[in-house]
Amino acid sequence: MPNLKTFSKRGWLPDVNVLFALSASQHIGFRAATGWLKGVAGSRFFLCPITEAGLVRLVASPQVGGQSLGGGVEFLRAVRALDNCGHIPIMDSWLDLIEPFASRLQGHSQVTDALLLGLAIRNDLVLVTLDRGFETMAGEQFKANVLTLGHGPPARTGPAPVKHSFAQARPRTRKLLSCSPRLIRGKGMTRL
Repeated sequence: MPNLKTFSKRGWLPDVNVLFALSASQHIGFRAATGWLKGVAGSRFFLCPITEAGLVRLVASPQVGGQSLGGGVEFLRAVRALDNCGHIPIMDSWLDLIEPFASRLQGHSQVTDALLLGLAIRNDLVLVTLDRGFETMAGEQFKANVLTLGHGPPARTGPAPVKHSFAQARPRTRKLLSCSPRLIRGKGMTRL
């Protein structure tokens, strides 16, 4: 893995699967996601409406996160409360965002992924993912805008179905984040 402190100039844009993996210690990507989070302690990371909605959807899905909608919103609020968490609005059209790499799109399942990659490129961020499919979509021209964690699942397998309890996940997440005092300051950590 590259030196994460210097890999991204402006910050990071974790995709939905990375955010969900951070919430579920049983998730196949938990170790890779927590390793990334430790490695970028103090660096800015960003959420957007797509990643926020996707995180709440996965956490609240009976087949995936197994929590209530309120539990998903609570977890999102805890993440948003972190001092180094920012928000990126989506100001451009989907067509404008995907234009630089549109020729590499391979199917309907990449529509949302393409928006996230385009948003990362437009804002000079690094998209953090567990999905190697982003590397193909980015191509050589935009490979610096993608960091694929670990060996990850094959492209387009989707999130690993994991039922978990936030009562179990929160202490582990709290312990992980407390190892990085520059990442968490004040009230944000107590909410996780």
